[in-house]
Amino acid sequence: MNLTVKDVFLALWHSILLIIIASFIGMAAFGGFTYCFVKPEYTATAKLYVYNEKNDDRYITTGDLTVSKSLVDTYLIIIRSDPVLEQVADKLRGTYPDLTAKKIDGLLTGSAINETEAFYISATSQDRQMATDIVNEIVEIVPDEIIRIVKAASVEVIEEAKVPDIDDYNWPIARNAFVGFAVGFVLSCGYILLANSMDTTVYGRNEIINNFKIPVIGIIPPHEEIVYKKNNKRKHSKNRARVLVNRFILNDSTSFAVAEAYRMARTNIFYLPTKESCKKIVIASAVASEGKSTCGINISKILAQAGKKVLLIDADMRRPRIARYLNIDKQDGLSEYLAGLCDNAEITKNTDLGFDVIVSGNVSSSSAELLATPRVDALFDECSREYDYIIIDTPPINVVTDATVLADKIDGYLLAVRAGFSSVDDIKQTVHSLEQVDAKILGIMLENVDPKTEIYGKYSRYGKYGKYGRYYKNYHNSYSRYKY
Repeated sequence: MNLTVKDVFLALWHSILLIIIASFIGMAAFGGFTYCFVKPEYTATAKLYVYNEKNDDRYITTGDLTVSKSLVDTYLIIIRSDPVLEQVADKLRGTYPDLTAKKIDGLLTGSAINETEAFYISATSQDRQMATDIVNEIVEIVPDEIIRIVKAASVEVIEEAKVPDIDDYNWPIARNAFVGFAVGFVLSCGYILLANSMDTTVYGRNEIINNFKIPVIGIIPPHEEIVYKKNNKRKHSKNRARVLVNRFILNDSTSFAVAEAYRMARTNIFYLPTKESCKKIVIASAVASEGKSTCGINISKILAQAGKKVLLIDADMRRPRIARYLNIDKQDGLSEYLAGLCDNAEITKNTDLGFDVIVSGNVSSSSAELLATPRVDALFDECSREYDYIIIDTPPINVVTDATVLADKIDGYLLAVRAGFSSVDDIKQTVHSLEQVDAKILGIMLENVDPKTEIYGKYSRYGKYGKYGRYYKNYHNSYSRYKY
């Protein structure tokens, strides 16, 4: 997935809390490590002045200053030369046995002072006395070397090195803490951008438009959450589970946002191209748990509310859900009919939702074979004369072949896709499977879509409904007398 500049900004903004936490963790880690394991360092400094021309009157011209300043780098090279450092190491070896010329060189720094002919030489070490001794030994040895090599008139010590105070130390805890903050920031941003670039999850209409040439029939916002009382006990788990399912089915308490979204989907379904007057539509999904069964129930109900005669068939004989969701006792259904054990009239039942239903019947492991029998055609032919719409719930297409078996018997497929759950890769596999059997894909039903995501994209913060929520709430209050 290619991220635009806008995508990058929104992805980082959406994860700003994670970035802040990671940055402070990095700061704490680097700073804590420095505090616990890195000892403070002390710097001792001496300042010197080199007069380049011999003059008894010590009268300095502008030309003399220019030449002296240009030679400062040469003086520093002399100071850090092996002969000088070896002399320093030899003199201090009695006090510091492990001291070598190479080690001394690693401790030294030096530079011109404010672009003048004066310069400083410093030594930095965890041992403040050793740093002082090294600089003072250099100051003692180097004047003669500079005079000898560059033929300078004299080298004068402006300021000898003094032992740094115990509180006058260089401790990189602040610097390292800042580095840790920067590392945490960069790594967290990199992780977020990498994760989002590899994320193929469908969050809204844009992912469908960018990857498929399939119309989006409906965009359904999340259903309102059920708040349980604190005194609900585990023994009532079945009732709670039933409430959780029922809240996804259109009823009098359904929010205006959800109900209106299904009405819009219904309008689009009215104009779907079909071969016959009765529209036979399969509601399928790529994988399980995408809400195809509740989607089929809601579509059936919203069509029935428009005065259409609707039959809902549960053709998912492996993991049937319709009977349980509609609170229908276990009874003979589609599997018994296809096996020739009963006729259509015996298995078609009325519901209080305004549509008829044929439940799956007893679960059958040979459901694909049953759906391929001529009795399916007979059932559809018979029902087509009585109903305006036949909605068929089938197993997930990427899991079993049951849904594709019906390809030549129906008008087309509606794919149920749950935002935040379904992936583009799964949908592509489903589309490929349907194309293999020359099936017609009528459209996609996007469910659980945060309207805010539709406005601002997949990286927007998830709220209740954002601006849409207030919009729908106002309409719900205004039109609360209407039943959904």
